[in-house]
Amino acid sequence: MKKILYVFFAFLFSLVSADLNGQVIQGIVDESPVAEEDGIVADYEVYGLKKTQKRYVEQQLLPFMGKKKSEVNEKKIELALRVTGLFSKQECAFRKNADGSFTLVIHVEEKMSYIPLPFAMCSGTGLMFGGFLMNMNAFGMNDKLVAGGIYGPNSWTDWSPRMLMANFMFIKSPKDITHPGFSVHASVMKRTREMVDENDDYIVSEFETFAVKTGASLTHQINRNFCTRIGVNYAYVYPEENFPLNHGFGGSLGMSFASSSYNGWFLSANSLSANSSFMYYTEDGFMPSVQVRAITQLPLCKRIRFEGSLGYAQSWNTMWNEYDGGGSVGVAILPGKYVSNFLSGTTAGFEFGVLDIKKGSLDIGHLGVYLKGEAVVSENYDGDCFFDYGITGGAKIYLSKINMPAFSFSWSCNMKRPLTQLYTFSIGISM
Repeated sequence: MKKILYVFFAFLFSLVSADLNGQVIQGIVDESPVAEEDGIVADYEVYGLKKTQKRYVEQQLLPFMGKKKSEVNEKKIELALRVTGLFSKQECAFRKNADGSFTLVIHVEEKMSYIPLPFAMCSGTGLMFGGFLMNMNAFGMNDKLVAGGIYGPNSWTDWSPRMLMANFMFIKSPKDITHPGFSVHASVMKRTREMVDENDDYIVSEFETFAVKTGASLTHQINRNFCTRIGVNYAYVYPEENFPLNHGFGGSLGMSFASSSYNGWFLSANSLSANSSFMYYTEDGFMPSVQVRAITQLPLCKRIRFEGSLGYAQSWNTMWNEYDGGGSVGVAILPGKYVSNFLSGTTAGFEFGVLDIKKGSLDIGHLGVYLKGEAVVSENYDGDCFFDYGITGGAKIYLSKINMPAFSFSWSCNMKRPLTQLYTFSIGISM
């Protein structure tokens, strides 16, 4: 379940911070004699806005206002609008006014702001279904509003719930370096969880948990790629009947760097994130944790890219229901029900674009296949450290509109433990 949430919030962050338009800028070049004249860019006009508020667009245009026309590049204006992720098309031109100044004239086409993201997943650990509804332009100010849920039955034959979860998140995007953003989130979860040993030979523990978690954080945007976060959190955790109720209070600190590029086939990202949380529970005391992830996607040519990652996750004095699985450090070769309070992993491999998927003139998406090596160090429930290595391969279908995986199949083999072979099949949110 945590792997699904890591994937989902990574996906959400990529929509917030990355350029998802994935199209070559189609700027209008003004070839009239006016283009060779100069004057102050004094005003602007925007056409095509439906949901987006004009004052949000004005915030993006302020750096260009009041400058001489010769100092303003239309391509940079279009880029500033494109990276907001709100528009599928943006074009700009200049119109000369009677007083010698210029008016910036912009035509835009808005993307669909409501994005439904259903998913279904089948893996060696069970079934999972759910979906999220995302408003990517809440209140017309490029804020994000997300709500959804996850349901996991016990098995193909027993559809009673093994896990139920509901999530809500609102993200107020930072305007600039002097205007921080904020986010609020809440989740409710009831689940039955099994913990297995590193060989997946036997069940170490099985318990039920009901938890309510909520929090809020401030985001300070240093520049377009780098931001820092500070937050406060509350957790209400009710384990099995023979365990006492736990209230948790604490905070979190984090930073992230992300950049992206699009080469007409792959939306590639480079990111570095570090997060720490400090929770105090009424029954179990102080529980700090740290997570660090670094990801690189480097296109070697249009249809081949290198992918690599490093990950580290550790917690201290933590309840078992808060332990992390291999997905927290980006590896898939560990047993799906194996969790640990210490993991450090790395991956490296290649992804190949193999097929365009079209129906007539409609560009649906494309198919990619990948193969990568993985290695991970983890600590089992006895405190012993283990080193595992193996390979993971699979296929993904990317939708053209958002250029994120909507279908995936993966197969993993742990070479240290040959019997540990894992598979995952998913439709919807996948990475």
